[in-house]
Amino acid sequence: MCPCALHGGPPAPCPCSPGRGERPSAAARLVAARLRRLADGLQQRAERRKARGRGPSAARRRLAAVVCLLCALPPAAALAWLIRRRSL
Repeated sequence: MCPCALHGGPPAPCPCSPGRGERPSAAARLVAARLRRLADGLQQRAERRKARGRGPSAARRRLAAVVCLLCALPPAAALAWLIRRRSL
């Protein structure tokens, strides 16, 4: 008797029967191929990233500094405006 609890009949239609365990189905082969392609793509991306180097380039560092400055200026300007307004 089949250990599968999905059916109570003979084990022939069950996916865990001995005849089906030897050959994977077409859907299983398709999923395996997709997973292999995904893994290969991720490995290629990781290798490219590693080959580029670890640290950010000078242009990226400059851009980050400018963005940080632009984010810090409006609150500082608002604070200066409030201080000037209070002193009047």
